[in-house]
Amino acid sequence: MDDRYSISIFIIPLVVLVYTYTCICREIWQSSELSLRPRSSQRGGNKRTPFISRAKINTVKQTIAVIVMYIVCSAPFIVAQLWAAIDPNNPFLEGK
Repeated sequence: MDDRYSISIFIIPLVVLVYTYTCICREIWQSSELSLRPRSSQRGGNKRTPFISRAKINTVKQTIAVIVMYIVCSAPFIVAQLWAAIDPNNPFLEGK
């Protein structure tokens, strides 16, 4: 198997996952910043309370978990494929 194939089936999905989930997290953090803007009707005028909902924190945790689990689950296959492509004496070509 070609090493370009192994890298493409690992790197391209990883880049897509990281990009997609980064966009999701950025939108979540931006929406939380908008909700923290001071309201003129509140007493104290410029006071902001730093509040991040549990749902937002869970979303970020799940994002990290998805990316880490993709890497953990895909890395052994990719390492074996790259090893088979690089080392002519690898145990993967013997069929044992």
